[in-house]
Amino acid sequence: MDTKIALLVDTTSIIKYSLQADLYSLCDNLSAEGCSLHIYLLGQDPNNKDITQINEKLEKYSNKMQTFHSESNPELIFLAKRHLDDRNLESIFITSSDDKIHMWKALTNILMTARQYEFSFKTLGEASEIEPEIDLKHLQEECREMLKTINTNEPIRIIKSPLIPKDIFYHGYTTRIGGVSSIAGLKSLNLLYITKKKDPKIVIEENVRRVAEAGNFKPESFTTPLVDHGNIVWQTGTPKPEVYDGMVTVEQGITLAAPGADCLDLIFADPIKKCCGVAHSGWKGTVSEIAKEVIKKMTELGSNTQDILVTLGPGVEGSCFVLGTKDAQKFKDISLSECLKYNEKDDNYHVDLFKANLKILERNGILPENIDSTTATYCTVCNPDLFFSCVRDKTPFGNQFGYIGLHA
Repeated sequence: MDTKIALLVDTTSIIKYSLQADLYSLCDNLSAEGCSLHIYLLGQDPNNKDITQINEKLEKYSNKMQTFHSESNPELIFLAKRHLDDRNLESIFITSSDDKIHMWKALTNILMTARQYEFSFKTLGEASEIEPEIDLKHLQEECREMLKTINTNEPIRIIKSPLIPKDIFYHGYTTRIGGVSSIAGLKSLNLLYITKKKDPKIVIEENVRRVAEAGNFKPESFTTPLVDHGNIVWQTGTPKPEVYDGMVTVEQGITLAAPGADCLDLIFADPIKKCCGVAHSGWKGTVSEIAKEVIKKMTELGSNTQDILVTLGPGVEGSCFVLGTKDAQKFKDISLSECLKYNEKDDNYHVDLFKANLKILERNGILPENIDSTTATYCTVCNPDLFFSCVRDKTPFGNQFGYIGLHA
């Protein structure tokens, strides 16, 4: 079986140093090794006749050719990356002249990730033993500015609850629409960077920047928990626990944000005390009653439970989520049997996390009229165009967020 290789060609350097013969020889060798080439010509001048000649010459090696033009090298790499990700091409061969190859290496380190791709770099022509210095800080800034210019053709969509007073708080639930992530499962507004995921950090930073711009808050204020699917709640201004799934604050200028991808995001707001919080509540967080712990922490800060407003965000509906008998028993143990529906055929239980969290909220003093369980409670599994879902997409999967903050 042929090995699929994406060959990225720096045509500017190839033409500048007359390295066309070396390029064709490289293609001969790769083809002889049984490689199926997907060729990407990266250049600055779309009207350069030499690029047309290179294109024509390379047609015998590949009928899968793309040409990208830009005066920005970061943009050239990113345009190619999006195309590669759409086609799930992970073996990448980049060829350039000696004076540029290290720059391309640096760009791939910034804009791509070794966890997703297998890179090879080939210097054409004479190679120097001295590696040129690369101004990484400047290159990273170039990449950040470039990402700001990427047009997704889809505006950021944020779902807001009419229950939360907008004169005191800003809040919302993000969707997967409007970002620059391009890897399958993470496309396009993935907002969580962790080493297990394949989005580079700089892409997540740009996605957060876009959400912040749409939500009218500072991107650097975006504060996320160290999720462990438990019930620990961190209060801002106090030492952080090693892991925590809930956060509360009375401080202005901090945007609390809880991730979701089937797990529910709960947003809490007390307009009287001017206190707010978020909770990441999957099935484990639900049975450990993370919502109860957020309420408890808010009351410690002076909130009255009757003043606390709560919205339930997107999550997996009961019809799309099942647990085995042992795990389902944990819902029974905290008197939430009514949130389970036994499936005799498969000997498992459908679990209604929305209903379970609603019961926990009411059980702990939140008034029914102070809970919005309709505006944002989409099923993440059933709405692939709107939301990420671990159940549906497996690994990798992206994360949307529910966020809230106090206006300064």
